[in-house]
Amino acid sequence: MVSPKDIPHEILFDIIAKLPVKSLVKFRCVCKSWHALISSPSFISAHLERTAMKSGCDYLLMHSGNPDCLSVFCPETYAKCLDLDLPRHKSGSSFYVYGSCNGLLCISDTTMESTYLWNPSIRKFKRLPKGLIRGKYSYSSVATVALGFGLDVGGNDYKVVRIGRFLDGVCVEVYNLRLDSWRIINTAPPVTKIFSVFWSEKWAYLNGVVYWIVQEFFPYCRYIISFDMENEVFQRIMLPDRLLTVTDSISIRVLERSISLFHSRQEWDRGYRYYYDIWVLEMDSWRMISTIPVPAEGKIAWPLAFTANGGVHFTTRYENWQHRKLELYDPKSEQVMDTGIKLGTYSRTRRRIYGYSESLILLN
Repeated sequence: MVSPKDIPHEILFDIIAKLPVKSLVKFRCVCKSWHALISSPSFISAHLERTAMKSGCDYLLMHSGNPDCLSVFCPETYAKCLDLDLPRHKSGSSFYVYGSCNGLLCISDTTMESTYLWNPSIRKFKRLPKGLIRGKYSYSSVATVALGFGLDVGGNDYKVVRIGRFLDGVCVEVYNLRLDSWRIINTAPPVTKIFSVFWSEKWAYLNGVVYWIVQEFFPYCRYIISFDMENEVFQRIMLPDRLLTVTDSISIRVLERSISLFHSRQEWDRGYRYYYDIWVLEMDSWRMISTIPVPAEGKIAWPLAFTANGGVHFTTRYENWQHRKLELYDPKSEQVMDTGIKLGTYSRTRRRIYGYSESLILLN
């Protein structure tokens, strides 16, 4: 009988790197050498690379009724797999997702004071230490705070950036997972004192860069600011000319490995029908790639995510905002399919579906 110790390291590494996270967590109990292997940074990275090669996601995560948890669904059948409890905050405020990268979620309460990194695959939370901004400015001087999360690709380190806009200026602090500490950086985003970083549906992360849509009030305009996690520098990206001063809803997403914009508009000469224009950023310029007619049935609140074959997940309401459903819409046939998923209370911070793939990050 062959024991685990008799299997050559290279062969064992290659075999178990193909296994799902649930099995790997159990296999750490086989023996000390397997525990050390599966918990090693090299194995965790190799497993993540294999996961990234898959064409689709493992699960869908979303708020569905209970504000104290995220629900996990199968992306093919929409069957619920389980509910994942979010941390409890002493103030009673709910937690929301402010970033997602490589199987890790960055969640925080509404004050953005209690922030966690969370790997749902291994049920592990890591609470971040208290930030430095609050020690520099008083609570009463805070005007707005924005969070971003992603991977410093060059440094192979996960970072959280917190932007605080105060009555007398802007302050930025960065958290490094490897050091488990915050530090204030001198680089400031290219914004005026009077601006507003939108809610959580207005951020995106791609290839080591976090993006937010920002609104200026005097004069009124919108644009995007980006933060490079490796170089820790901000950049301003202008919106397409026709979207600079529109009052309709605009959201930022990642679509087919590109930064994209969703613009909601209404055609008054077509029976008040709604449309969503989709713009993609290519080589520092915007190109509108498609227009999606909104289903006439029900009332569309917001497009949440795309499927691998071009379908669109929408949230709809029929009687009031307390009765919302997740539906799948095929823009080509204009057919709507009810997924059977009832969503939670309407809230901007819950206008998201997260395509989630398992990872072992935080296991070690």
